[in-house]
Amino acid sequence: MVILGAGFATGRELLQFFGKYSNYGFVGLIISSFIFCFIGYCVLYLCFRNGFYDYSSFNYSVFGHNLGMIIEVLAAMFLFVSYIAMISATGALFRESFKMQFSAGVGFMSFLVFITFLYGMDFIVKVNSVLAPILVVGGIFIGLYSFFMQTKSVFLYNSYIFDNWIYSAFAYSAYNITTAISVLVNLGVYVSSKKVAMYGAIVGGMFIGLLAIIFSLTLIPGYGSLIFMEIPMLKLVESETVIKNIYFFILLCAIYTTAVSNGYSFAKWMLDKLRFSKSVLYILIVITGAAFSYLGFSNFVGKAYRIFGYLGLVQVIGIAYSFYK
Repeated sequence: MVILGAGFATGRELLQFFGKYSNYGFVGLIISSFIFCFIGYCVLYLCFRNGFYDYSSFNYSVFGHNLGMIIEVLAAMFLFVSYIAMISATGALFRESFKMQFSAGVGFMSFLVFITFLYGMDFIVKVNSVLAPILVVGGIFIGLYSFFMQTKSVFLYNSYIFDNWIYSAFAYSAYNITTAISVLVNLGVYVSSKKVAMYGAIVGGMFIGLLAIIFSLTLIPGYGSLIFMEIPMLKLVESETVIKNIYFFILLCAIYTTAVSNGYSFAKWMLDKLRFSKSVLYILIVITGAAFSYLGFSNFVGKAYRIFGYLGLVQVIGIAYSFYK
């Protein structure tokens, strides 16, 4: 659910990181899938072997106390940036899907997230367990539909090849891993053997790669027409009202689950570090997120996410080294 969030479902992440590289973009996606598998296995195995069940203990063990503290703070900042990006994505969705005001989408999602925060983690877990199958099945359906029903006005093949598609593959994996690690560590309690860690990581990584390739079958060849869209996938299904409405619901679910998960994780981290009233902190997060959302969803994906990708690269190297030791 962390990786299959709104940035993935909108197609914006895939287009931003891989779209301009043509066929090499697909190679980059395959590389990213293997990185997800490998790092996922490393995290789960280290948790199983050393008994890590919380992010801080895992982080400090891998990177040491000083560097671990810096990484923990930066990872928390990334959670908040990701939350803001989801609020911004809702505004873009309302504007591009139904020609409504950007602020209407921002207000709607901010209110929904705030109410969910008040119910706590148990409610968030239940919501995610219900919406996860919808996102997976719906994502496959929309991806395949947009590929087989694509129109010439959108399907404009881009044959340009740049020399840093390999970096994009690592950066895409790295910044996703930044938030995924905390979830994987929490799953460590369910890992009963080395084989369970390996199979879980392989299935998860390959499944993410498969979905990404299905989406990209249309997104990458249509790069020239789609790059200026905040929500590229919406352009591919806009001619069919029913499909468009289905996609709107799927994307709204993806945005909601990602916003709630990242926002609540950031709030929990803040509450552990500072003495704050829960309700006051929730209000501050919601107001701040709404204010910064006007910077634009594509700006978050294109700039902020790439910056935090460097943090992910450090984590990937550190985790791989710890696993090797």
